[in-house]
Amino acid sequence: MMRFEVICRALVLVSLCLVGLAGCEQPQTPEEALEALIQAVYTNDGKSAWEYLPQEEQKILSAKADKINAKAGDKGAVEPHELISSSGFVAPYAIARIERTDEQAINDGLLKVKVHTQDKKEIPVLMLNQSGGWKVSIGLYYDTDGNVRKTP
Repeated sequence: MMRFEVICRALVLVSLCLVGLAGCEQPQTPEEALEALIQAVYTNDGKSAWEYLPQEEQKILSAKADKINAKAGDKGAVEPHELISSSGFVAPYAIARIERTDEQAINDGLLKVKVHTQDKKEIPVLMLNQSGGWKVSIGLYYDTDGNVRKTP
């Protein structure tokens, strides 16, 4: 009986450690958030990618999914995160480096970065600090200068 109690306590401690470590894996820098989004899209993990989108862009994708589902009827439902497409995203292995273009902007919660690829392309990306973490605009609501796009 005593051995069972020791095993249970050990399992509880291991579980608590794993929960604590899971929180440590959240990206802390804009670059880490961008890399995490790119990796999630590349591996077709829409649920993880969803967490890195700004709230405004999540709302746009949710509205698009609602329209698709209304037209589809019984044919099946699409989840908003399933609309995040890999087209237009750079593959993780193609990234040479990520460069911040304005260090001061990081304090304002809006940051422009450039993704430099192995084939010498520069891709501008807008980052926003929302809900306690860095989010990556995929151009649905914001342009790369942080201006709001006209939405339908």
